[in-house]
Amino acid sequence: MKKIIVKEWDETPEYIPIYQGFPRELRKYFEFSDIRPRTDGNGFEVKLKAKQFVGIYPIEDTVIVVEPKIPLANFLYILSRATKYKVNIKEFQKIASVGVTDKERTNTIFSFLLHALNVELENIRKFGFLKRPKFTDSTGVIKGKVIINKTLQNWAKGQLTDIASKHFELQKDTPENRVIKFTLEQILTGGVDDNKFVEVLPKELKDSLIQKYKWFQGIHLGNIQNDIKEVENIIQHKKISKSREYYYSILNICLVILSFMEFEFESQKRVKTRGFSVNMNTVFEKYVDSILKDIIEPPYIVVDNNEFKSQDKYKVFRKLFADSQQREDKRNSKYTIKPDYIIFYKENSSLQPKLVLDAKYEENPTSDDLYQIITYALRLGVREAMLILPSFDEENHIETQVFTSPLHEGLKINIKILRLSLLSSKRFEETLKNEIHKVLSE
Repeated sequence: MKKIIVKEWDETPEYIPIYQGFPRELRKYFEFSDIRPRTDGNGFEVKLKAKQFVGIYPIEDTVIVVEPKIPLANFLYILSRATKYKVNIKEFQKIASVGVTDKERTNTIFSFLLHALNVELENIRKFGFLKRPKFTDSTGVIKGKVIINKTLQNWAKGQLTDIASKHFELQKDTPENRVIKFTLEQILTGGVDDNKFVEVLPKELKDSLIQKYKWFQGIHLGNIQNDIKEVENIIQHKKISKSREYYYSILNICLVILSFMEFEFESQKRVKTRGFSVNMNTVFEKYVDSILKDIIEPPYIVVDNNEFKSQDKYKVFRKLFADSQQREDKRNSKYTIKPDYIIFYKENSSLQPKLVLDAKYEENPTSDDLYQIITYALRLGVREAMLILPSFDEENHIETQVFTSPLHEGLKINIKILRLSLLSSKRFEETLKNEIHKVLSE
């Protein structure tokens, strides 16, 4: 299978042959740069431009790997902060330095997949193992249906107390859990052609994966070839119950990891490469959120758009949100009052909004972005707003725009636009902290 590697927002360097039609589900992740019929008249071929999705995308006989625009060490660090996984960026720099020539990219992307798997496996701790009913034999204590023939055989041997029975029991020894255990075993025991990157993984990550491997004690690995085929069928036909839907993400990552390991069955058939995608806009928003939670101290608090809906202590904010939304509906505006973050001044039980912030994974703000944050500020009665965007060069770029309302004399909203370099996470976080504290202290 041919592999093409591009970065976010970049165009594929060559045309990709399409014989059976471009997968509809992949149109979310790419734009068509060019399309033309193949010279042999068999299908067509396309050039694609990646969007803000880092991942692995199989298209017929081609696999497109979309790498992050920033160095992988920085990307892994940002991903870890976004998922609340604490680690020093120096550890990721060790990962990114491992590998030679073509294997280097495979190893670094693989390292990213290990972190993603570690995060997704936490759902098993939170919500439980997927279990399936299975017939279980028992002797002595009667459970379920008595097996007459086996019981008579026991009696004939003089074992008069041994009554054989059979019953259904929910067990975690399932194809899904066997594939997960096998994947972890391959990772931790060196089942990869070049396993150097495992040696330099952060100790915390290795320890976490080892601990998760122990969860699968009692699950016996059998014919892994059949188990993987069964899991592929389970994913394709969505055979997992809604209460355990998080298994889809875990199993998908496992199959991608096994394909990167170039693990082969006895029949010499490789594991099918599956798609895997990370929305960098979501990662960036969560990364900014994790920074804000670290730097904002009393008497100020920060609340993100998801948090305020579920916590009773933010009733004041929810009421403010509801009142603003009612005004929004009356004006029939296309903008909804859902800012990414709001910083409040908290005094006793009262909350006063002081600064509204929005994070956008874009190099330059659009006019819609500015109108949106102005709308947030106007509706919430805030006079300070901040738009946080990434920069992909070495410098931070900071500017302030002042919005004056033609309807309200003397009303001004200061909008600070921060384009902060993702090439230095430390400087990104320090600059964001300093700029926020400047606004709050004015």
